[in-house]
Amino acid sequence: MYSNDEKLRMIKQEIDQTTEEMVGAILDKVQKKRISRLSDAEAKANEEAALMVEKAKRDAKTRETTAVSRATLQYRTQLLQKSEAYAQEIFAAAQKELSAFAASEAYTAYIQKRLAQVAKNYQFDTVYLRIAPQDEPLKELYSKAFSAPCVIEIDPENHLGGFIAENRTEGFACDETLQNALSEQKSWFYSNSGLTIQAI
Repeated sequence: MYSNDEKLRMIKQEIDQTTEEMVGAILDKVQKKRISRLSDAEAKANEEAALMVEKAKRDAKTRETTAVSRATLQYRTQLLQKSEAYAQEIFAAAQKELSAFAASEAYTAYIQKRLAQVAKNYQFDTVYLRIAPQDEPLKELYSKAFSAPCVIEIDPENHLGGFIAENRTEGFACDETLQNALSEQKSWFYSNSGLTIQAI
């Protein structure tokens, strides 16, 4: 038989052991939770860091793309302005040449040839001829070019010379003005000169 002191000592040992086991289990559980939370926090921190790095890369790429686009646009604008300046210079010179041509003797022969071509290719019940103000002295030349009745009108918009022959009954017109010839050349020039800016 155990004495009371021995029984008390044994009970105390059992309580201490049970308490120690319980404390150990609790500490172990707390440690596991702490490790789990640390792992979660670390994973979250890593994820956030990765997202920040990706965002920084995207932002840098966007800034780079914007800078390149801005520089490209500026370069293309400068080229376009230069090509337009060249074209304006060329066509200002061409317009000057046409004005000089309209004042020359060769102009009358040119008008006769264009009138004959229009009279041959088109039918008119009555032909309405709109001529340049400076061509008024050539009215007789104009009126004799067609077998149909001819009405001559001075066109203040026609600055360079040439004429527009209209069939108002059928609603068509032949534009033989020097200005129209220049405009057609301008379209051809822009298409074929290489001075236009192509899309990159």
